[in-house]
Amino acid sequence: MTVQFDYDKPLACPNCGTYNLHHSKIDIFNRQQDAGDGLHFHIEKLSMAIDTEVENNPSERNDGLTIEFWCEGCDTKPIFALWQHKGSTYVDLKLQ
Repeated sequence: MTVQFDYDKPLACPNCGTYNLHHSKIDIFNRQQDAGDGLHFHIEKLSMAIDTEVENNPSERNDGLTIEFWCEGCDTKPIFALWQHKGSTYVDLKLQ
């Protein structure tokens, strides 16, 4: 799915179109280019964990960030992803 930003409106649920999305989990991935591991920060509710797993990193080669949402309008839990590749930054909003 291509994410198009309308800066006058909030982020919409890709399943039902409502604007009632809430953050629930955040994962931050930091690593050297093409490294097999790096730093992974997982934040959920009032807890944070740090490990070296980069398996769910949206970038195959560099840093990345994912934010899981839950929607008030449906049972969808979309994931917003942000990553870099060869000096460019990409974003995506996927359904789980």
